[in-house]
Amino acid sequence: MKITKSLLFLGLTALIALALGLTGAVPEAAAQGAKPEFLFRCAGTMPLDHYMTKTLEHYAKLIDERSKGRMKIEIYPANQLFADKDLPKALPSGAVDMAQVNMGMWSGLIPSLVVEELPFYYKDRDHFFRAMISPGIRSLLDKDFEAKGVKILFWMDYGYATFIGKKPLKTLADFKGKRIRAFGEISSEIVKALGGAPTFMSIGDVYLALQRGTLDGVFTSTCSVYERKFYEVAKYFTYSRVISPDANAPAVLVNLKKYQQLPADLQKLLLDASKDAQDWGLHIAMAGTDECLAKLKEKGMEIYSLPEQEVERWAAATKEITARYMERNGEKGKALMEAVEKMK
Repeated sequence: MKITKSLLFLGLTALIALALGLTGAVPEAAAQGAKPEFLFRCAGTMPLDHYMTKTLEHYAKLIDERSKGRMKIEIYPANQLFADKDLPKALPSGAVDMAQVNMGMWSGLIPSLVVEELPFYYKDRDHFFRAMISPGIRSLLDKDFEAKGVKILFWMDYGYATFIGKKPLKTLADFKGKRIRAFGEISSEIVKALGGAPTFMSIGDVYLALQRGTLDGVFTSTCSVYERKFYEVAKYFTYSRVISPDANAPAVLVNLKKYQQLPADLQKLLLDASKDAQDWGLHIAMAGTDECLAKLKEKGMEIYSLPEQEVERWAAATKEITARYMERNGEKGKALMEAVEKMK
């Protein structure tokens, strides 16, 4: 049989390809274009430059590096996928895989979670986060969250929980009849106990509501006030320590079915990286909050720190919220409160 040059060339090409396949050699471009085995779409609610968004980015980097590309987190900040008020439905349903959430909006779904929002109950920021991270509280909350189809990955720090207003909010009398944005069941109860009229609203709708006068004030965090430019439509800032001194804890959650699809080694990697991201995020949170507060002063906001005597009045006005929590949650509420007490 006569072998042509063309057939000889094709034969050599096939042999080279076979040799490359046997040795595992692939072009570099192909390796770089490989898709991850597990992709997580993560909904964020804070602006791009917010330290909580930066914490998500840090977490995504840890996951990518430690899994060697097997897992990847795509972050969509600033309500690009869902508003914060929609996540209690979107995340358990699988409409999104992971999310940075405002836990206050989940307390209606998970009543035991109210333990993190009890007004004037925590001694200081350190006490607050030691309690939230403690095995006693996490073990109880984890069961409740997983029963609803989601899993807690790690806590974040929202910074100073504060009130801002178009007029000063310095005393209980100042709240009377004021429409104040709240972000969940307990924050609404707090506003009502202080004398205001709570208005449940996603943070993305607040600026226009203040501008149009359909809101008189907002219960939110310091850096949200700065990064969402609320200082343009509300002049007065009250640092109240109402939920806990200098702290409030959003969290990063993952859809439970998505988590359970991971092999055991990647589940462990996800949780181990969560602990490191939590430490990193809590470390930068206070510096970020202080920076935002300084910028708000530069923008002309009047910063008012509630004096101790007024703190006592506000605490007395809201004390029934803690009593109702205990009544509503029974033995589980008692166990959670005892776990908090142990951390003092």
